Amino acid sequence: MYKTTASFFDGKTSAKHLAEVEFLPHQISISYINDGQESLYCAWELDRVAKDDVGVSSFTRLTYLGETKQVLEFEDGQVKGWMVFLYPNHPFSRAKFDATFGKNIFVLLSALVGVFVFLASIYYYGLPLFSDTVARIIPQYIENKYGEGIKNTYLRTESIDTTASHTLQLFFENLNFTKDINPQLYVVKSDVVNAFTFPGNTIIVFDEMIRRTETKEQLAALLAHEYSHMTQRHALRSMAANMSSGILLSIVVGDASGALGGLAQNVDQLRLLKYSRNFETEADTYGMQLLKQSKIDPSGMTGLFKILKKEEKNIIGNSNILDKLEFLSTHPLTEERIKNAEEVEFKKDYIVKENSTLQSLYNQLKLQTISVVF
Repeated sequence: MYKTTASFFDGKTSAKHLAEVEFLPHQISISYINDGQESLYCAWELDRVAKDDVGVSSFTRLTYLGETKQVLEFEDGQVKGWMVFLYPNHPFSRAKFDATFGKNIFVLLSALVGVFVFLASIYYYGLPLFSDTVARIIPQYIENKYGEGIKNTYLRTESIDTTASHTLQLFFENLNFTKDINPQLYVVKSDVVNAFTFPGNTIIVFDEMIRRTETKEQLAALLAHEYSHMTQRHALRSMAANMSSGILLSIVVGDASGALGGLAQNVDQLRLLKYSRNFETEADTYGMQLLKQSKIDPSGMTGLFKILKKEEKNIIGNSNILDKLEFLSTHPLTEERIKNAEEVEFKKDYIVKENSTLQSLYNQLKLQTISVVF
């Protein structure tokens, strides 16, 4: 048993009485003096006692639900400990806040982890899937419209080889791939090894890329690969996945100034846009199909990859040159891609028809891009 003092409210008046409280095995005994200076006594049955949760402070409040609601308020910091010791099986004696604090923290942390996992899933899986779906349903004429703006912004800062561009355009047209999309091709003067597409119908080829090719079939393979990126709308889909959702939303709702402004600010990012492995594989596959349909030797794809792979090995360790080999960073060459191209070549399930016009145009391009820009 344990004795202490407390403030007592008898439930009949709002007056606070100083009381002597004794914790007995089967009840709580309370002695106090009322306003009439009478000595009064009452006993609380344990089953009707409840403890109000007032945190981890030393202050303790007990309430008794009898004929009237009575309250005891203890300043004694030892009361909680004695209640747990004397009445271990009664709910009011348990440190409600302390006992549930750890559990609540665990539940809270679990909830936070769940929210984080959910948001991460939305970010890494939901948003790319959503943006890819939206990009696919954007009408082609809208993509062309914005691609035109991006192209014009980009070409204002580049040196275009108009003669080589005209020849390359004729070279592509004589490939006879398809009439679904008629791309505009531009040769940009640069010592960087790269070629890429903008959203819409623009293909950019750096003249160093043309210089690195050795046959018309290799150049045809390069254009087939880039044209496949275009027909599969990889630039728009990758842009949608990598750039702000605000730009994509502007395209969808037709806010030309907002979307074009945002895209124009990301022209350089588009030039260095990294396609996913799936997109690269898809462009390889469609590119090989285009070559076979046009009766162009698909071994040009294998030859192109081998040239670039050899170039990659030659420049490893030379960071100054490696920085210039953008094609390899934006179009990573894996052994699997080279192997897939070789398998198509070795199957021999295609017919090759010599095209003297292509050969003539290719020879012109090699002469037109013979000078090296440094």
